[in-house]
Amino acid sequence: MQIEPSPNDSLDFPGHAARSRVLFGRSLIQPLAVVIASCLVGVALALYTGFLDDDAFITFRYARSIAEQCEFAYNLGEPLYGTTSPLFALLLAGLTAIHHSDIPASARIVDLLAATAALLLLWLVLRRMQVPTSQQLAVLVIVGLSPRLWYMNTQGMETPLVLLLMVSSWYAATSERYVLAGLLGGLLLWTRIDSAVWVVALSMVLLCWRPRASAQVLLVAAATYLPWVAFATLYFGTPIPHTVIAKWFAYVAPSKETLLSQFAAIGRFLAPLDLSANWERVAPLLATVTITLASVGGLLVRKRPLLLVLPLFIVLDALTLAVARAGFFNRYFVPILWSTLVLAGLGIGAAWDRLAAVSSMGRSLAAFLVAVLGFIAVVMTLAAAREARDGQTYRNDASLKAIGLWLNAHTPADTTVLLEPLGYIGYYSGRRMIDTVGLVAPQVVDLKRSGVSSTQYPQQLHPDYAVVHCDDATERNSLAGEPDHAGSERYVLVKAFDPLGFNAQLMEGHRRWGLARDACYEIWERISK
Repeated sequence: MQIEPSPNDSLDFPGHAARSRVLFGRSLIQPLAVVIASCLVGVALALYTGFLDDDAFITFRYARSIAEQCEFAYNLGEPLYGTTSPLFALLLAGLTAIHHSDIPASARIVDLLAATAALLLLWLVLRRMQVPTSQQLAVLVIVGLSPRLWYMNTQGMETPLVLLLMVSSWYAATSERYVLAGLLGGLLLWTRIDSAVWVVALSMVLLCWRPRASAQVLLVAAATYLPWVAFATLYFGTPIPHTVIAKWFAYVAPSKETLLSQFAAIGRFLAPLDLSANWERVAPLLATVTITLASVGGLLVRKRPLLLVLPLFIVLDALTLAVARAGFFNRYFVPILWSTLVLAGLGIGAAWDRLAAVSSMGRSLAAFLVAVLGFIAVVMTLAAAREARDGQTYRNDASLKAIGLWLNAHTPADTTVLLEPLGYIGYYSGRRMIDTVGLVAPQVVDLKRSGVSSTQYPQQLHPDYAVVHCDDATERNSLAGEPDHAGSERYVLVKAFDPLGFNAQLMEGHRRWGLARDACYEIWERISK
């Protein structure tokens, strides 16, 4: 008696197996094509704009000090927990020590690889949770091709590494490898301590049906982070980043921002496009559409419990940032933006399926809308990219970097410089820096606590040089020893950097007024007491 093969047993049907392989191959081609396209977009933006954030060079200088002097300090001989990303600094230091590579170039490569790997892992997470293919592709497109996300991921900061460790721990949890998830969560804390919110959200979701797994994640994450806490306590005297304290007294304490305004700042950032000044009025509309689509995607988490980590994280992180009043730096919003875009992609995929199911007219309409929105996105992105390129060319390169190189070439090695833009100037000058925010200068934080005005810093701290904005009349008068600053130390102007010929009156209303002002700096030298 011959037994007929079961139609559910693909192993008994070579033809069925062949068709499955074809379908499987097709299911791989489209997502991988999006990942490759995403990587190319990141490379194109990085090459076109050349932009590296000023704050990135603070971490770069720490990395150089570790690699060359085996000292975790910004100003050598002054150990200070002045970077919130020790893992990123150590990673860059290791690459520099091994290959003697250029630190900014290494940061770019690490960021590009981390962002691409994060997108690839995100796709694997969605596949493992059996999210429909259309939703997978929609997520990959909106996350992988988001100009705003790529702009933030190519600034030389630790942001892409944060996203990579977030999605890696998520993938480990979906694979039921909870010890690994905890380990990756601990490394996430090494990368940026405020990312603890993600670890908490992931643990809370697991707690609902696997309490033991939740405890494993928390305990392993804490154990992984504990060595850094011990090192920071012994080496710096505290496990709390000094930058947190400095930013509190510089930005939060004097601020009159309300919780509502902080939530509004976060909400405005939640759009996939990075907008130029000419398109800023569109930002609230784009953010509203993105949040609406994310809300639709959030309704889908009922079918896949581990997706709940995204809306939970968004709520917890938004609350944390708003209460901490951290809206001064939009890079803190990137993890929320990433999570929102993932949910928005799920919502877009679901909407696409509904339209496509109506009729061929529905599919055509959906395709037309995608084409129109894609064209608008390209136009907006090019405008924003031009602004970023101009900022890099005129402010970062022609002014800040040039100031650092000038100080390195024209001042003694033990020179002390007082300034606000710490990154480029500090990295390229190699001089001892006293920044007016207090990120690497505890003495400045002490002055802020005592209510001392920034105009009195030169007389209190006695720097050899001071770098100020060209139109900062109050600071210039203070340095020049004007009558209202009798008895103060006297400084003289020795060098000006003004690549765009800034003039407050003549340039009023000009589209480059802000950039010209931001790029105009003066160096003042102390000549007497």
